[in-house]
Amino acid sequence: YPSKQDTTIWITTQFEGRHRWAKAPKETDISFLRNMHRHLFHVKVSMQVFHNDRDVEFFQLKHFVDSIIYNEFKVKQDSKVGIGSCEMIAEVILNCLLKDPNKRFQNRNISVEVSEDGENGAIVSHNLIFDVLD
Repeated sequence: YPSKQDTTIWITTQFEGRHRWAKAPKETDISFLRNMHRHLFHVKVSMQVFHNDRDVEFFQLKHFVDSIIYNEFKVKQDSKVGIGSCEMIAEVILNCLLKDPNKRFQNRNISVEVSEDGENGAIVSHNLIFDVLD
């Protein structure tokens, strides 16, 4: 079977945010999720690199992700809904990385992991698909 080495770098960051799940079932053990509540959201971005000499530099990636969080969640936070689910947050971060005006992060496998307080979360991935010729 054909194979190849793949190298991935990752960065982490975190931010405080509030959200609620307005559609949480009433009168259940999770009905409290209908109310606005606070989390420390943990974010991990993993990105494919093509060589081992800072193809993507950690600090630049981290600063870019922090700017996405500030612009998309801190500035635009809706006081009635909050910042959305872990899945929604991860999807926004991933889409912003793919739309980087400097095109630093295109044509790479990327995954974004977001958790509530480091306990429960979601991963959203962008995976390039290559045809393997026999």
